[in-house]
Amino acid sequence: MSALKPQCPSVQFAIWMLMHPLSGVSRKTAYDFILGNPSESLALFRKIVSRYEAERQCYGENVKSGLSVCGNSEAGNDYSGEYPERIIKLKVGLYPRNDELMMLKEMVKILEEHEKTSSVRIRLVLDANLSQTPESISDYFRTTADFIRYIEDPCQDIAGLRRIRHDLPVGFDELFRSGQEAGRPDRV
Repeated sequence: MSALKPQCPSVQFAIWMLMHPLSGVSRKTAYDFILGNPSESLALFRKIVSRYEAERQCYGENVKSGLSVCGNSEAGNDYSGEYPERIIKLKVGLYPRNDELMMLKEMVKILEEHEKTSSVRIRLVLDANLSQTPESISDYFRTTADFIRYIEDPCQDIAGLRRIRHDLPVGFDELFRSGQEAGRPDRV
């Protein structure tokens, strides 16, 4: 497959569809999104990690050079000439925290093993939808620290979180929409 370099967009699309079957993975942006109970999420995580490795083997040097056999280049996602960094976004705070922490520990083990043999760099985005406390977010971060890109909307008390974990990378979505940026409802 790596020797095959189709020029026709319809052929590129057909190959891309074969490489990315509709299996519950939403490719709405440059990341994969996982939503489900810890068992379902872990199973889907394993499939995604395997798919990333299969893509790397399929595309070979085309990915490193920025060319895309299947028309799936993700501009701005190149990682220093290496295979592009991949992001997997997970919703957290929907199931018992201990179950989610065990799931995350297993995901970290998979990523540690994966990085020993692969050039595919995978990072996690955890989306808590403001459902956690500063202390519980600290547990999520401690579990995934080596593989975390950031935690989106970790909790309502951002100032409290910063007192506990000043090094935690945070992304905001819900707080901005609600006008509570940095925990101050008067700022939009």
